[in-house]
Amino acid sequence: MTDVMYTSTNTLNYSIQFAKVHNLNAMVGFEYWQSDYERVEAGVTSFPLNGMHELSSGASALSPQSKTTKETLISLSGTYRIYL
Repeated sequence: MTDVMYTSTNTLNYSIQFAKVHNLNAMVGFEYWQSDYERVEAGVTSFPLNGMHELSSGASALSPQSKTTKETLISLSGTYRIYL
């Protein structure tokens, strides 16, 4: 089984003044999130001895199963203010 998550969050702030009376303030934010999940299962039944759990020892194989998912979220936000 593999379950890995990535997250990256970034913000940028900017301020500037024009003609000594006007101000501009801005903020931009960005976030990236990703999850990767993988699972593989195999099984058997009817072991000849108790405590013996090797797959090759079982008499009846169960159906193998697997699952893979990948989820991604990307967001962008921002604000600004102008003071005249």
